[in-house]
Amino acid sequence: MIIRAVALAVAGLAIYLLLPSLTRVLASWPRLLTLDRVWLAVALAAEVASFTCTFALQRLALQTRQWFSVVTAGLAGNSVSGILPGGAAAGAGLQFEMLSHAGFDTDAAAGALTAFSLLEVGALLAMPVVVLPAVLAGMAVSPGLAHTALLGLGMFCLLAIVGAVLLNTDRPLAAIGRAAQALRNRVTRARRPPLTAWTPGCCPNATRSGRSWATTGGRRSC
Repeated sequence: MIIRAVALAVAGLAIYLLLPSLTRVLASWPRLLTLDRVWLAVALAAEVASFTCTFALQRLALQTRQWFSVVTAGLAGNSVSGILPGGAAAGAGLQFEMLSHAGFDTDAAAGALTAFSLLEVGALLAMPVVVLPAVLAGMAVSPGLAHTALLGLGMFCLLAIVGAVLLNTDRPLAAIGRAAQALRNRVTRARRPPLTAWTPGCCPNATRSGRSWATTGGRRSC
């Protein structure tokens, strides 16, 4: 009886969360009849190409030849991100969980999804570079869009600089890892044994060239 009540409550919550999105989609459905069929086909082809490139990049980041696990996890995460309020985090979590259940290493999956997210942000910030020639040619642009383009261009340059630094040295990531390790050890000091992987002078270049640490007994050794 309790299980049925919980299932009913979850179903009701799901309907409550999904109803606004479903209502907007159904209300916009008649507008498809006003679209030109040729451009509709072009838009669908572009969307399929976009998803294909996205999943191909995710396969590359995950270093796998599988399609089914990557595609299903990506579609599920994308659906949750577009439906739930603030669903980006929930979608990423669901995608990570599905990849873990599919047999992918959790560290590799987390790193791959992080790298892919940064790549998406970089591509978004690089869009002003594409329209810059048109702006320089004298095309009329609203001041708001011009300011947004300049901001995006600046953020893209900053991201490119950070990426170049991280590709040449592991010290910033090592510092972040040591800080996170110290925080975790302090928070879980009374409940779990401390982690000792990120120690000064230990494996300074272990993450370079794709090498990984060996994990034994909950601790990583050099």
